[in-house]
Amino acid sequence: ISSDGNIYNSNESLNDSGHATDASTHNLNDGNDNKTNYQLSNMSLFDFSEPTCRKAIQDYLLLKEQHLSCGSQEDTDFAINLLYDPDTIKTDNVDIPVEDAISNFEETIHLLSELSHREDMIGGQIVNPNRFHTFSMKNVPSLSYHDLLQRIQSKCMFGSIIYQTATYLFQILLLSRTNNNERMKCTHTLHHEEIHRIIIATVRIGAKLTEDFVHSHQYFCKVCGISKKLLSRLEASLLICLKQNRLMITCERIAASVAILEELRTYQTST
Repeated sequence: ISSDGNIYNSNESLNDSGHATDASTHNLNDGNDNKTNYQLSNMSLFDFSEPTCRKAIQDYLLLKEQHLSCGSQEDTDFAINLLYDPDTIKTDNVDIPVEDAISNFEETIHLLSELSHREDMIGGQIVNPNRFHTFSMKNVPSLSYHDLLQRIQSKCMFGSIIYQTATYLFQILLLSRTNNNERMKCTHTLHHEEIHRIIIATVRIGAKLTEDFVHSHQYFCKVCGISKKLLSRLEASLLICLKQNRLMITCERIAASVAILEELRTYQTST
């Protein structure tokens, strides 16, 4: 997706000015890495060799063991569960029409893009903005995120569960609640330059979490108009942002995405 909203083939990627360039020579830093010099866990997002993966897992397990040895009883699911009351979630009707699921996804994006700019909605555990660096484009695409979702659906024909899961991932990415007596707070100010790539990442990860068979990496890149390397980078960045959450999708969490959306609607008119 370029800054002018055009869709490009998978053998083309986008430079920072929004023009298509050959993917073999394109620099995926997008011109911003020189400013932030930000590295995720001091390793390349594309270094998936076995030694590197083994070391990453070992480092994670070591940190987890140190965390538990300190006597902390914190459950990584706890912060998520505070976003909704499990006792009020009805899981017997999670199968909704795909049009409704897409509509809920779009409404969630719209509300969060507005509410996250309100001072009274910012709080909780603020996320380091550098973690959203990969999602940020230099300019807002003229192609709306509504049209992007319609294109994805027309080419992939996803079921409603994909968009319900993507909605849930979008919500836990940007929302938190410290205790049951408080309102939800936005942990990051959502900018329009970030929305399109976050949509691509949440839909892709949502499909992988819920489906046994997913579209090929190359095909999904063609649908979204991005390079294969950029799609890998978006997926990895989303997982890193959500690494403190257990990404097991259940009927309760799918149904909770609607409950969270309903609560967000009440914030739209309140101050």
